[in-house]
Parts: sequence; C-alpha cells; structure tokens
Amino acid sequence: MMTKKIGAAAFVLLAAFAVNAGAATNVLIPHDTKGMEITKDKNMCLMCHADSYKRVGQPAKKGTATAMPADHWMKGKNGAMEPAPIRYNCSVCHSPANNY
Repeated sequence: MMTKKIGAAAFVLLAAFAVNAGAATNVLIPHDTKGMEITKDKNMCLMCHADSYKRVGQPAKKGTATAMPADHWMKGKNGAMEPAPIRYNCSVCHSPANNY
C-alpha cells in the first residue's frame, strides 16, 4: 500500500516537472506566501490567480493578480474551464522572491 502512495506522488511530481520542462527558470512570486495553504483540496493561490478563465492572456489591471496561463487550465466535466489538477501544487514551479 505504501508503495502505491509513493508511486502516485512521484508520478504527480514528475508530471509537473515534465509539463514545465520548457521553463528556463523558476517563476518568482512577488508576495509573501507564508501561511497560504496549498493542498490537493485547498489552494489559496487560486482565489486570486484563477478567479476567471476570461482573464487569461489579458494584462493584469493595477491591484489585481496575474491570471494563471492557459496551460494551467482544462475543460471540466460541465464544459467550463477550471484549473488543471496536475497544477495544484504551485510551489513545484513557483517560489516567493523573498526566499532568495
């Protein structure tokens, strides 16, 4: 049973890296993320960055968060666009700039 859990976790991690394989550098987050919960069931990043698929590709208005890019979305069961499950762990590819 433990092997299946580790195997699934490793698959998700490798898939996340494979999806981002073309990225040259780690994308820095310009704000503190301390205390922001990022789990499979709750991702506080999505509240601001995935509020609407309509914002994808549009410049962020002053005072608003940058929208998640189109490759972070997928078509859901009801046909509406929703954040892709494989992208739930933002910290795999992104980290706060204040950590450097």
